[in-house]
Amino acid sequence: MMRALLHVSIVALTLIGWGPAQAQTLGLSMFGLLDAALEYSNSDANSTVEGTARAQGQSGVRVQSGVQYGSRLAFAGAHDLGAGTKAIFTIEHRFAVDTGDTLGGNGAVPGSLKYWNARAWAGLDGPWGRITAGRQYVPLFNAFLPIDVTGFGFYNSMDRYFNLRVDNSLEYATPTVGGFTAAFMYAAGESFDTVSRADSWGAGFRWLRDNWIAGAGYMRYGQTNGVAREEWGAGLSYRFAPDTQLGIAYIESDRSGLPTHSYHVSGSMRLAGGTVLLNWARLMQTGLPDSGRWGLSYRVPLSNRTQWYVSSGYNADLTRTPSAPLVQFNELRLAVGVLHRF
Repeated sequence: MMRALLHVSIVALTLIGWGPAQAQTLGLSMFGLLDAALEYSNSDANSTVEGTARAQGQSGVRVQSGVQYGSRLAFAGAHDLGAGTKAIFTIEHRFAVDTGDTLGGNGAVPGSLKYWNARAWAGLDGPWGRITAGRQYVPLFNAFLPIDVTGFGFYNSMDRYFNLRVDNSLEYATPTVGGFTAAFMYAAGESFDTVSRADSWGAGFRWLRDNWIAGAGYMRYGQTNGVAREEWGAGLSYRFAPDTQLGIAYIESDRSGLPTHSYHVSGSMRLAGGTVLLNWARLMQTGLPDSGRWGLSYRVPLSNRTQWYVSSGYNADLTRTPSAPLVQFNELRLAVGVLHRF
């Protein structure tokens, strides 16, 4: 393990310091997307709970970023080391296209202004698998991504219900054999001034065979204070035809600090030159009645890089904090937007 860590560290330093004289040997790509929309949200969607009192919001229209997918700018590189092994890296910045502000990213400290807030990792890839170190998506993310038919897009997609990224992580992913890939992650808490270092670890797998996709994963998040948090889930998806697919999943998590069990259904269907997409979730939170959430969207390609879309989302939430009284929030959002990939 220490030898692998040393190799990854050397790769990271090499890639960061790569000079112009050797740039032609490094396969470097820049990519990203911009997602901007005009969104209407009702008064419940803009309401909050402060202590035990509800602060009623106002309905209105705003320019919004990332209704379908989060706007981003990313760089990735690969350098052939011989014998089928490559040095690889990815750095990805998330931002709000409507304001230009940096977004902290799920898993970041609240209010964090870290620049490479989505991903920042370096590693090695070869016939033996792939090992990477840095800020990365957890195995749950990669297990569920092909199962969520929307690709974690639009309102109430599966990625809203578990932690997505973790810092200081080391991950090993096996080669794909018979459509099966497994990944194992350890993330150092690096809290050396506390009794608990808050280390985290987890694993996940993904299986693709013909039109079937299956995935499952588990993550345990250590805490400097209190009991460790656990998240796990499993799902299955089937592709009936191009742009026609159905996915189902079950997830247990406490991302919001309130233990949650949730069922998810996502689907897509080709219609009149575009694609209809559905997200539906049923949440069962400890001490609260069950609640339902859905998202219904339609997107139409204008080119191989640009598309326009309309989207709607509804949340039947019963409270915002465990200490607040049970208050019904009927949150409704409607959006029309454009997404451009580059």
